[in-house]
Amino acid sequence: AEMYRKILVAVDFDTDAKKILAQSRQLADVHGASLVLIHVTEPAALSAAMVGPDGLGMVTEDVELDEQLVEAARERLTNLAREAGLRDIELRVELGLPAATLVRVAGEIGADLIVIGHHERRGLALLFGAGTDSGVLHHAPCDVLALHAA
Repeated sequence: AEMYRKILVAVDFDTDAKKILAQSRQLADVHGASLVLIHVTEPAALSAAMVGPDGLGMVTEDVELDEQLVEAARERLTNLAREAGLRDIELRVELGLPAATLVRVAGEIGADLIVIGHHERRGLALLFGAGTDSGVLHHAPCDVLALHAA
């Protein structure tokens, strides 16, 4: 079987990150692979587009807020890695759209596996689009492993 050498693990703070990190670590141990943890933070303007009086979104770029979000995410990712007993591994926090960013970074670092936590979507999310996992699956330059996360 093809051995994995570099595994890009997408950490989404909504899913069971501890479980995903534990499974990714086991996978890395089995294959003798290195892990790179990544969290993608969506720009503030995307998550809270300002709605003007005419009902149209006035998207203002808020660089300062974006920097704060990235910094907070970096701290959270660092703590999760430490709790999972993962030392000396590369941590990346990127600003952008999750699927596109994961695919781009996987290509940049030469990852041969992307691990993502797949969670069942509920309510309205079911009607719109298929989520990050399907975007990654369709465009990834390598294998994708979706771990079931409650």
